[in-house]
Amino acid sequence: MRIPASEVIDGEIYTFVNLLGKGAFGTVYKCKNSKGQFVAIKRIMNDTAALEAKIMRQLNRPEFEQYFVQCHKIFQSVDGAICIVMEYCSGGSLEAFVKRVGRIDRNSASTFLAQLVKGVQKLHTIGLMHRDLKPANILIGRVGVQIRLKIADFGISKDIPDSSTFLTQCGTPCYMAPEVVEGQRYDKSADVFSLGAIMYFMTRGSHPSSFYFDRCGYPEYIDRPKGHSHSSISGRMMCKRKEERLKLDEIEIQNKNQFFLLKTRNCTICGRILSK
Repeated sequence: MRIPASEVIDGEIYTFVNLLGKGAFGTVYKCKNSKGQFVAIKRIMNDTAALEAKIMRQLNRPEFEQYFVQCHKIFQSVDGAICIVMEYCSGGSLEAFVKRVGRIDRNSASTFLAQLVKGVQKLHTIGLMHRDLKPANILIGRVGVQIRLKIADFGISKDIPDSSTFLTQCGTPCYMAPEVVEGQRYDKSADVFSLGAIMYFMTRGSHPSSFYFDRCGYPEYIDRPKGHSHSSISGRMMCKRKEERLKLDEIEIQNKNQFFLLKTRNCTICGRILSK
């Protein structure tokens, strides 16, 4: 099978290798280009295609390489799908990796959290909110010889002028802030909640059960998931009241104060990431 190509990409042929994933907003394939290099191609058929393509172009800069999956080309296939040719991250998703190893030691998880915090800071600085941060949307790749977590999937990201709030309910339940689930106004702090939930997932090895639904089907927030402390970094990032959550710069300080490794470097679990 071959992914359709067009003159927009100078006739380069991308040979299908295998399916990497399929979601609500697109299908991702592992492919090989005419030079024999592996790439990932995301095919999008719905209205999110133009937005995601725009954001991927915006993030396709050298200073963002270590934080976000990079885009090589964008073209329209013969069936009308928008195809985004991206770097292939051989480590797979953070979700798949944690499911494989069980959990990540706290020093390594803290190193990874520091990488993600920097990435979300970059997003917010250029006026973007991700709105669907979760382990499945975090890919494990390399920058040089260094293992890096890279943020991907910007299909429901949103431009955020300063102090903007939103009502659109979107995201993945276990990683959505309470105000999003409950249909209330939310802001950039919803991304912080999602990062806290990712930290919980890395160190516990399971998704945080932050919500249950009452008899009427309304979400009710459980303030402290089992094994989860309000004094922990993830606990302070996942406060029910958004005003009480740590800010991104405060997370860096707390990360360091709790004797986790803040400075990005290869960590104890990294040797297992690309060994599959």
